[in-house]
Amino acid sequence: MRAWRGHPGEEKVWHTRDAILLCIGHNTGSEKLVRAAARLASRLGSVWHAVYVETPALHRLPEKKRRAILSALRLAQELGAETATLSDPAEEKAVVRYAREHNLGKIILGRPASRRWWRRETFADRLARIAPDLDQVLVALDEPPARTINNAPDNRSFKTSGVYKFRDAWLPPRYAPLSP
Repeated sequence: MRAWRGHPGEEKVWHTRDAILLCIGHNTGSEKLVRAAARLASRLGSVWHAVYVETPALHRLPEKKRRAILSALRLAQELGAETATLSDPAEEKAVVRYAREHNLGKIILGRPASRRWWRRETFADRLARIAPDLDQVLVALDEPPARTINNAPDNRSFKTSGVYKFRDAWLPPRYAPLSP
């Protein structure tokens, strides 16, 4: 089988067993992603790998984010994963190459809570385009904490007597005192 796979045209993953590849990104929620991959691997009884791809742009990450990525890789290793840090300017190509070299057919990715409208194609979209033979499992990442809303009443557009006057709301402040 290995001799057959050595031929130049045979680059696809052979689904001979369930094998999982976890892609750790620089977003928050990596710990949840690692634990979800470990649970899935134990349920399937499969081996799993965890990788982080470092691009030239990601070399400039703040120290706090770099420590979070390293702790996520350490957690994955403690939970039974084989870990690796890849270096490539094209993240998706590095992930596909690693998956095919290690015959990993399922890729687990984190899905951010909100998608920015100006970002056209996500990492999962690019990965699906260049490797349609690989299965993807998307895990919802933790949402950032919601902003607190100040519930105190805004008294700027209300009269001090408590009676609301419509004209005071739409008149500019310098003309509002002139109204009867």
